[in-house]
Amino acid sequence: DGNDVPYNFYDVFVKINHANSEYLRFGKVTIIGYFSNDGVDAVGALRESYSFGNALLGLNWHQIWGDNLFSDVTISSSRFSGEVKSSTGESLPKKNKVNDISGSWNFSYYLASGNQFNFGLQTKSIYSNLQLTNRYNRFTVLDISGTDWSLYGEYLYDFDSNAKLTVGARLPILSITDGRTFPLEPRVALNIAVSERLTLKFSAGEYSQDMGTLTDESQLISVFDPWTILPRYLSKSYATAFSAGVFALVGTTVFELEGYYKQLSNVIEVNPDKFLPQDNDFVSASAYSYGAELYIEVPWETTISTISYSISQTTKSVGVESFTPRYDATHRLTIGSKIPIYYGMTLSAQWMFNSGMPFTPVAGYYEQLGIDFPDIDKVQEKFTLMQFAGMRNSRRLPTYHRFDVSIIKSFSIDFLSGVLGISAINTYNRNNIFYIESGTGRKVYMLPLMLTAFAKVTL
Repeated sequence: DGNDVPYNFYDVFVKINHANSEYLRFGKVTIIGYFSNDGVDAVGALRESYSFGNALLGLNWHQIWGDNLFSDVTISSSRFSGEVKSSTGESLPKKNKVNDISGSWNFSYYLASGNQFNFGLQTKSIYSNLQLTNRYNRFTVLDISGTDWSLYGEYLYDFDSNAKLTVGARLPILSITDGRTFPLEPRVALNIAVSERLTLKFSAGEYSQDMGTLTDESQLISVFDPWTILPRYLSKSYATAFSAGVFALVGTTVFELEGYYKQLSNVIEVNPDKFLPQDNDFVSASAYSYGAELYIEVPWETTISTISYSISQTTKSVGVESFTPRYDATHRLTIGSKIPIYYGMTLSAQWMFNSGMPFTPVAGYYEQLGIDFPDIDKVQEKFTLMQFAGMRNSRRLPTYHRFDVSIIKSFSIDFLSGVLGISAINTYNRNNIFYIESGTGRKVYMLPLMLTAFAKVTL
């Protein structure tokens, strides 16, 4: 409605590399840190306040042990916090914290035949805290912690220079959710080089996880979907995925096309009908998704232009009800170019187009009588206007599109190097709809034209 959105944010990324043959022979250590915070205050058109924070500190150690053996070890600690508060609008209050300490111990052994064997151990210790309120104003707290250990191995077989087969599996040996391990998860991939300019790709695999992202489909809009460890009364989530694709080089133009199909089971979902304290907070859902993705890269002299397009269809089922999830966009198109200009600067331009997201329309209204009125003469004052929801996610918002431009300048001074840049987001100030208020039908728009400046420094 024309009001400025009072938001603040920062992002800090730090990376330190060290490779010293005297103390770390044939090895390299990298330390990374990432810290961010985003906040939006509830004023004007926005009825809720939002805050998000991330903190990550990690160490990577890459080591060559000999002619045939290599290792790559990563240890990291991360924290995430997010909150929707002071809600009087379309979103429901929620608060989420996730702390994670992870370790990845990876080894690669090269055989004399030229084939390769990769193996390792992945460890994860997670604490998640989730607080949310459902549409019946019932408050839920889910506080869970656990540890996950998984072994994995894969064998890369090189038939010849034209075909490579990868066969592997992941074996969960300790589950975050009280030892609920999932059977061996097989995975296979095959690349066939028909010629130097044409490659066919195939893959299939089983995947499982102890955590899930909560997407409350009963909400019209959700700025963030919290993470949580699956409660004990739900089965472990798993997915089966298949993909097939082709890579082609026509002249200097790159074409990549891939199709996929995914079947998901035991996806965690907020229980929309929780009313009594003994009702479960969450239920299991199933889903399937299929689609195709196309990527084209066209170099011309010093300019590189790209086109990416995807078409997809996703269906989620909860009980006997099937519907399209809220984040499903049937069509996504991005067209961009990078053009070197004067004084070592690069101009980047990008146009994005998405189909409108699904939403649940309002079918009608009714008045509900409260049960806590003290005076029979004031009964009429206790009626609350309620809504009849239509078919879940049966309507779509208008299409979304915007045009972004940025200019980046690289620099190098002695031991210091980096980039400076400015950008303009949504340059033609398109009114992309964020959501439509179900009570009033009022349209709430995303951010208008926004100018930013950024810097990246490397020591």
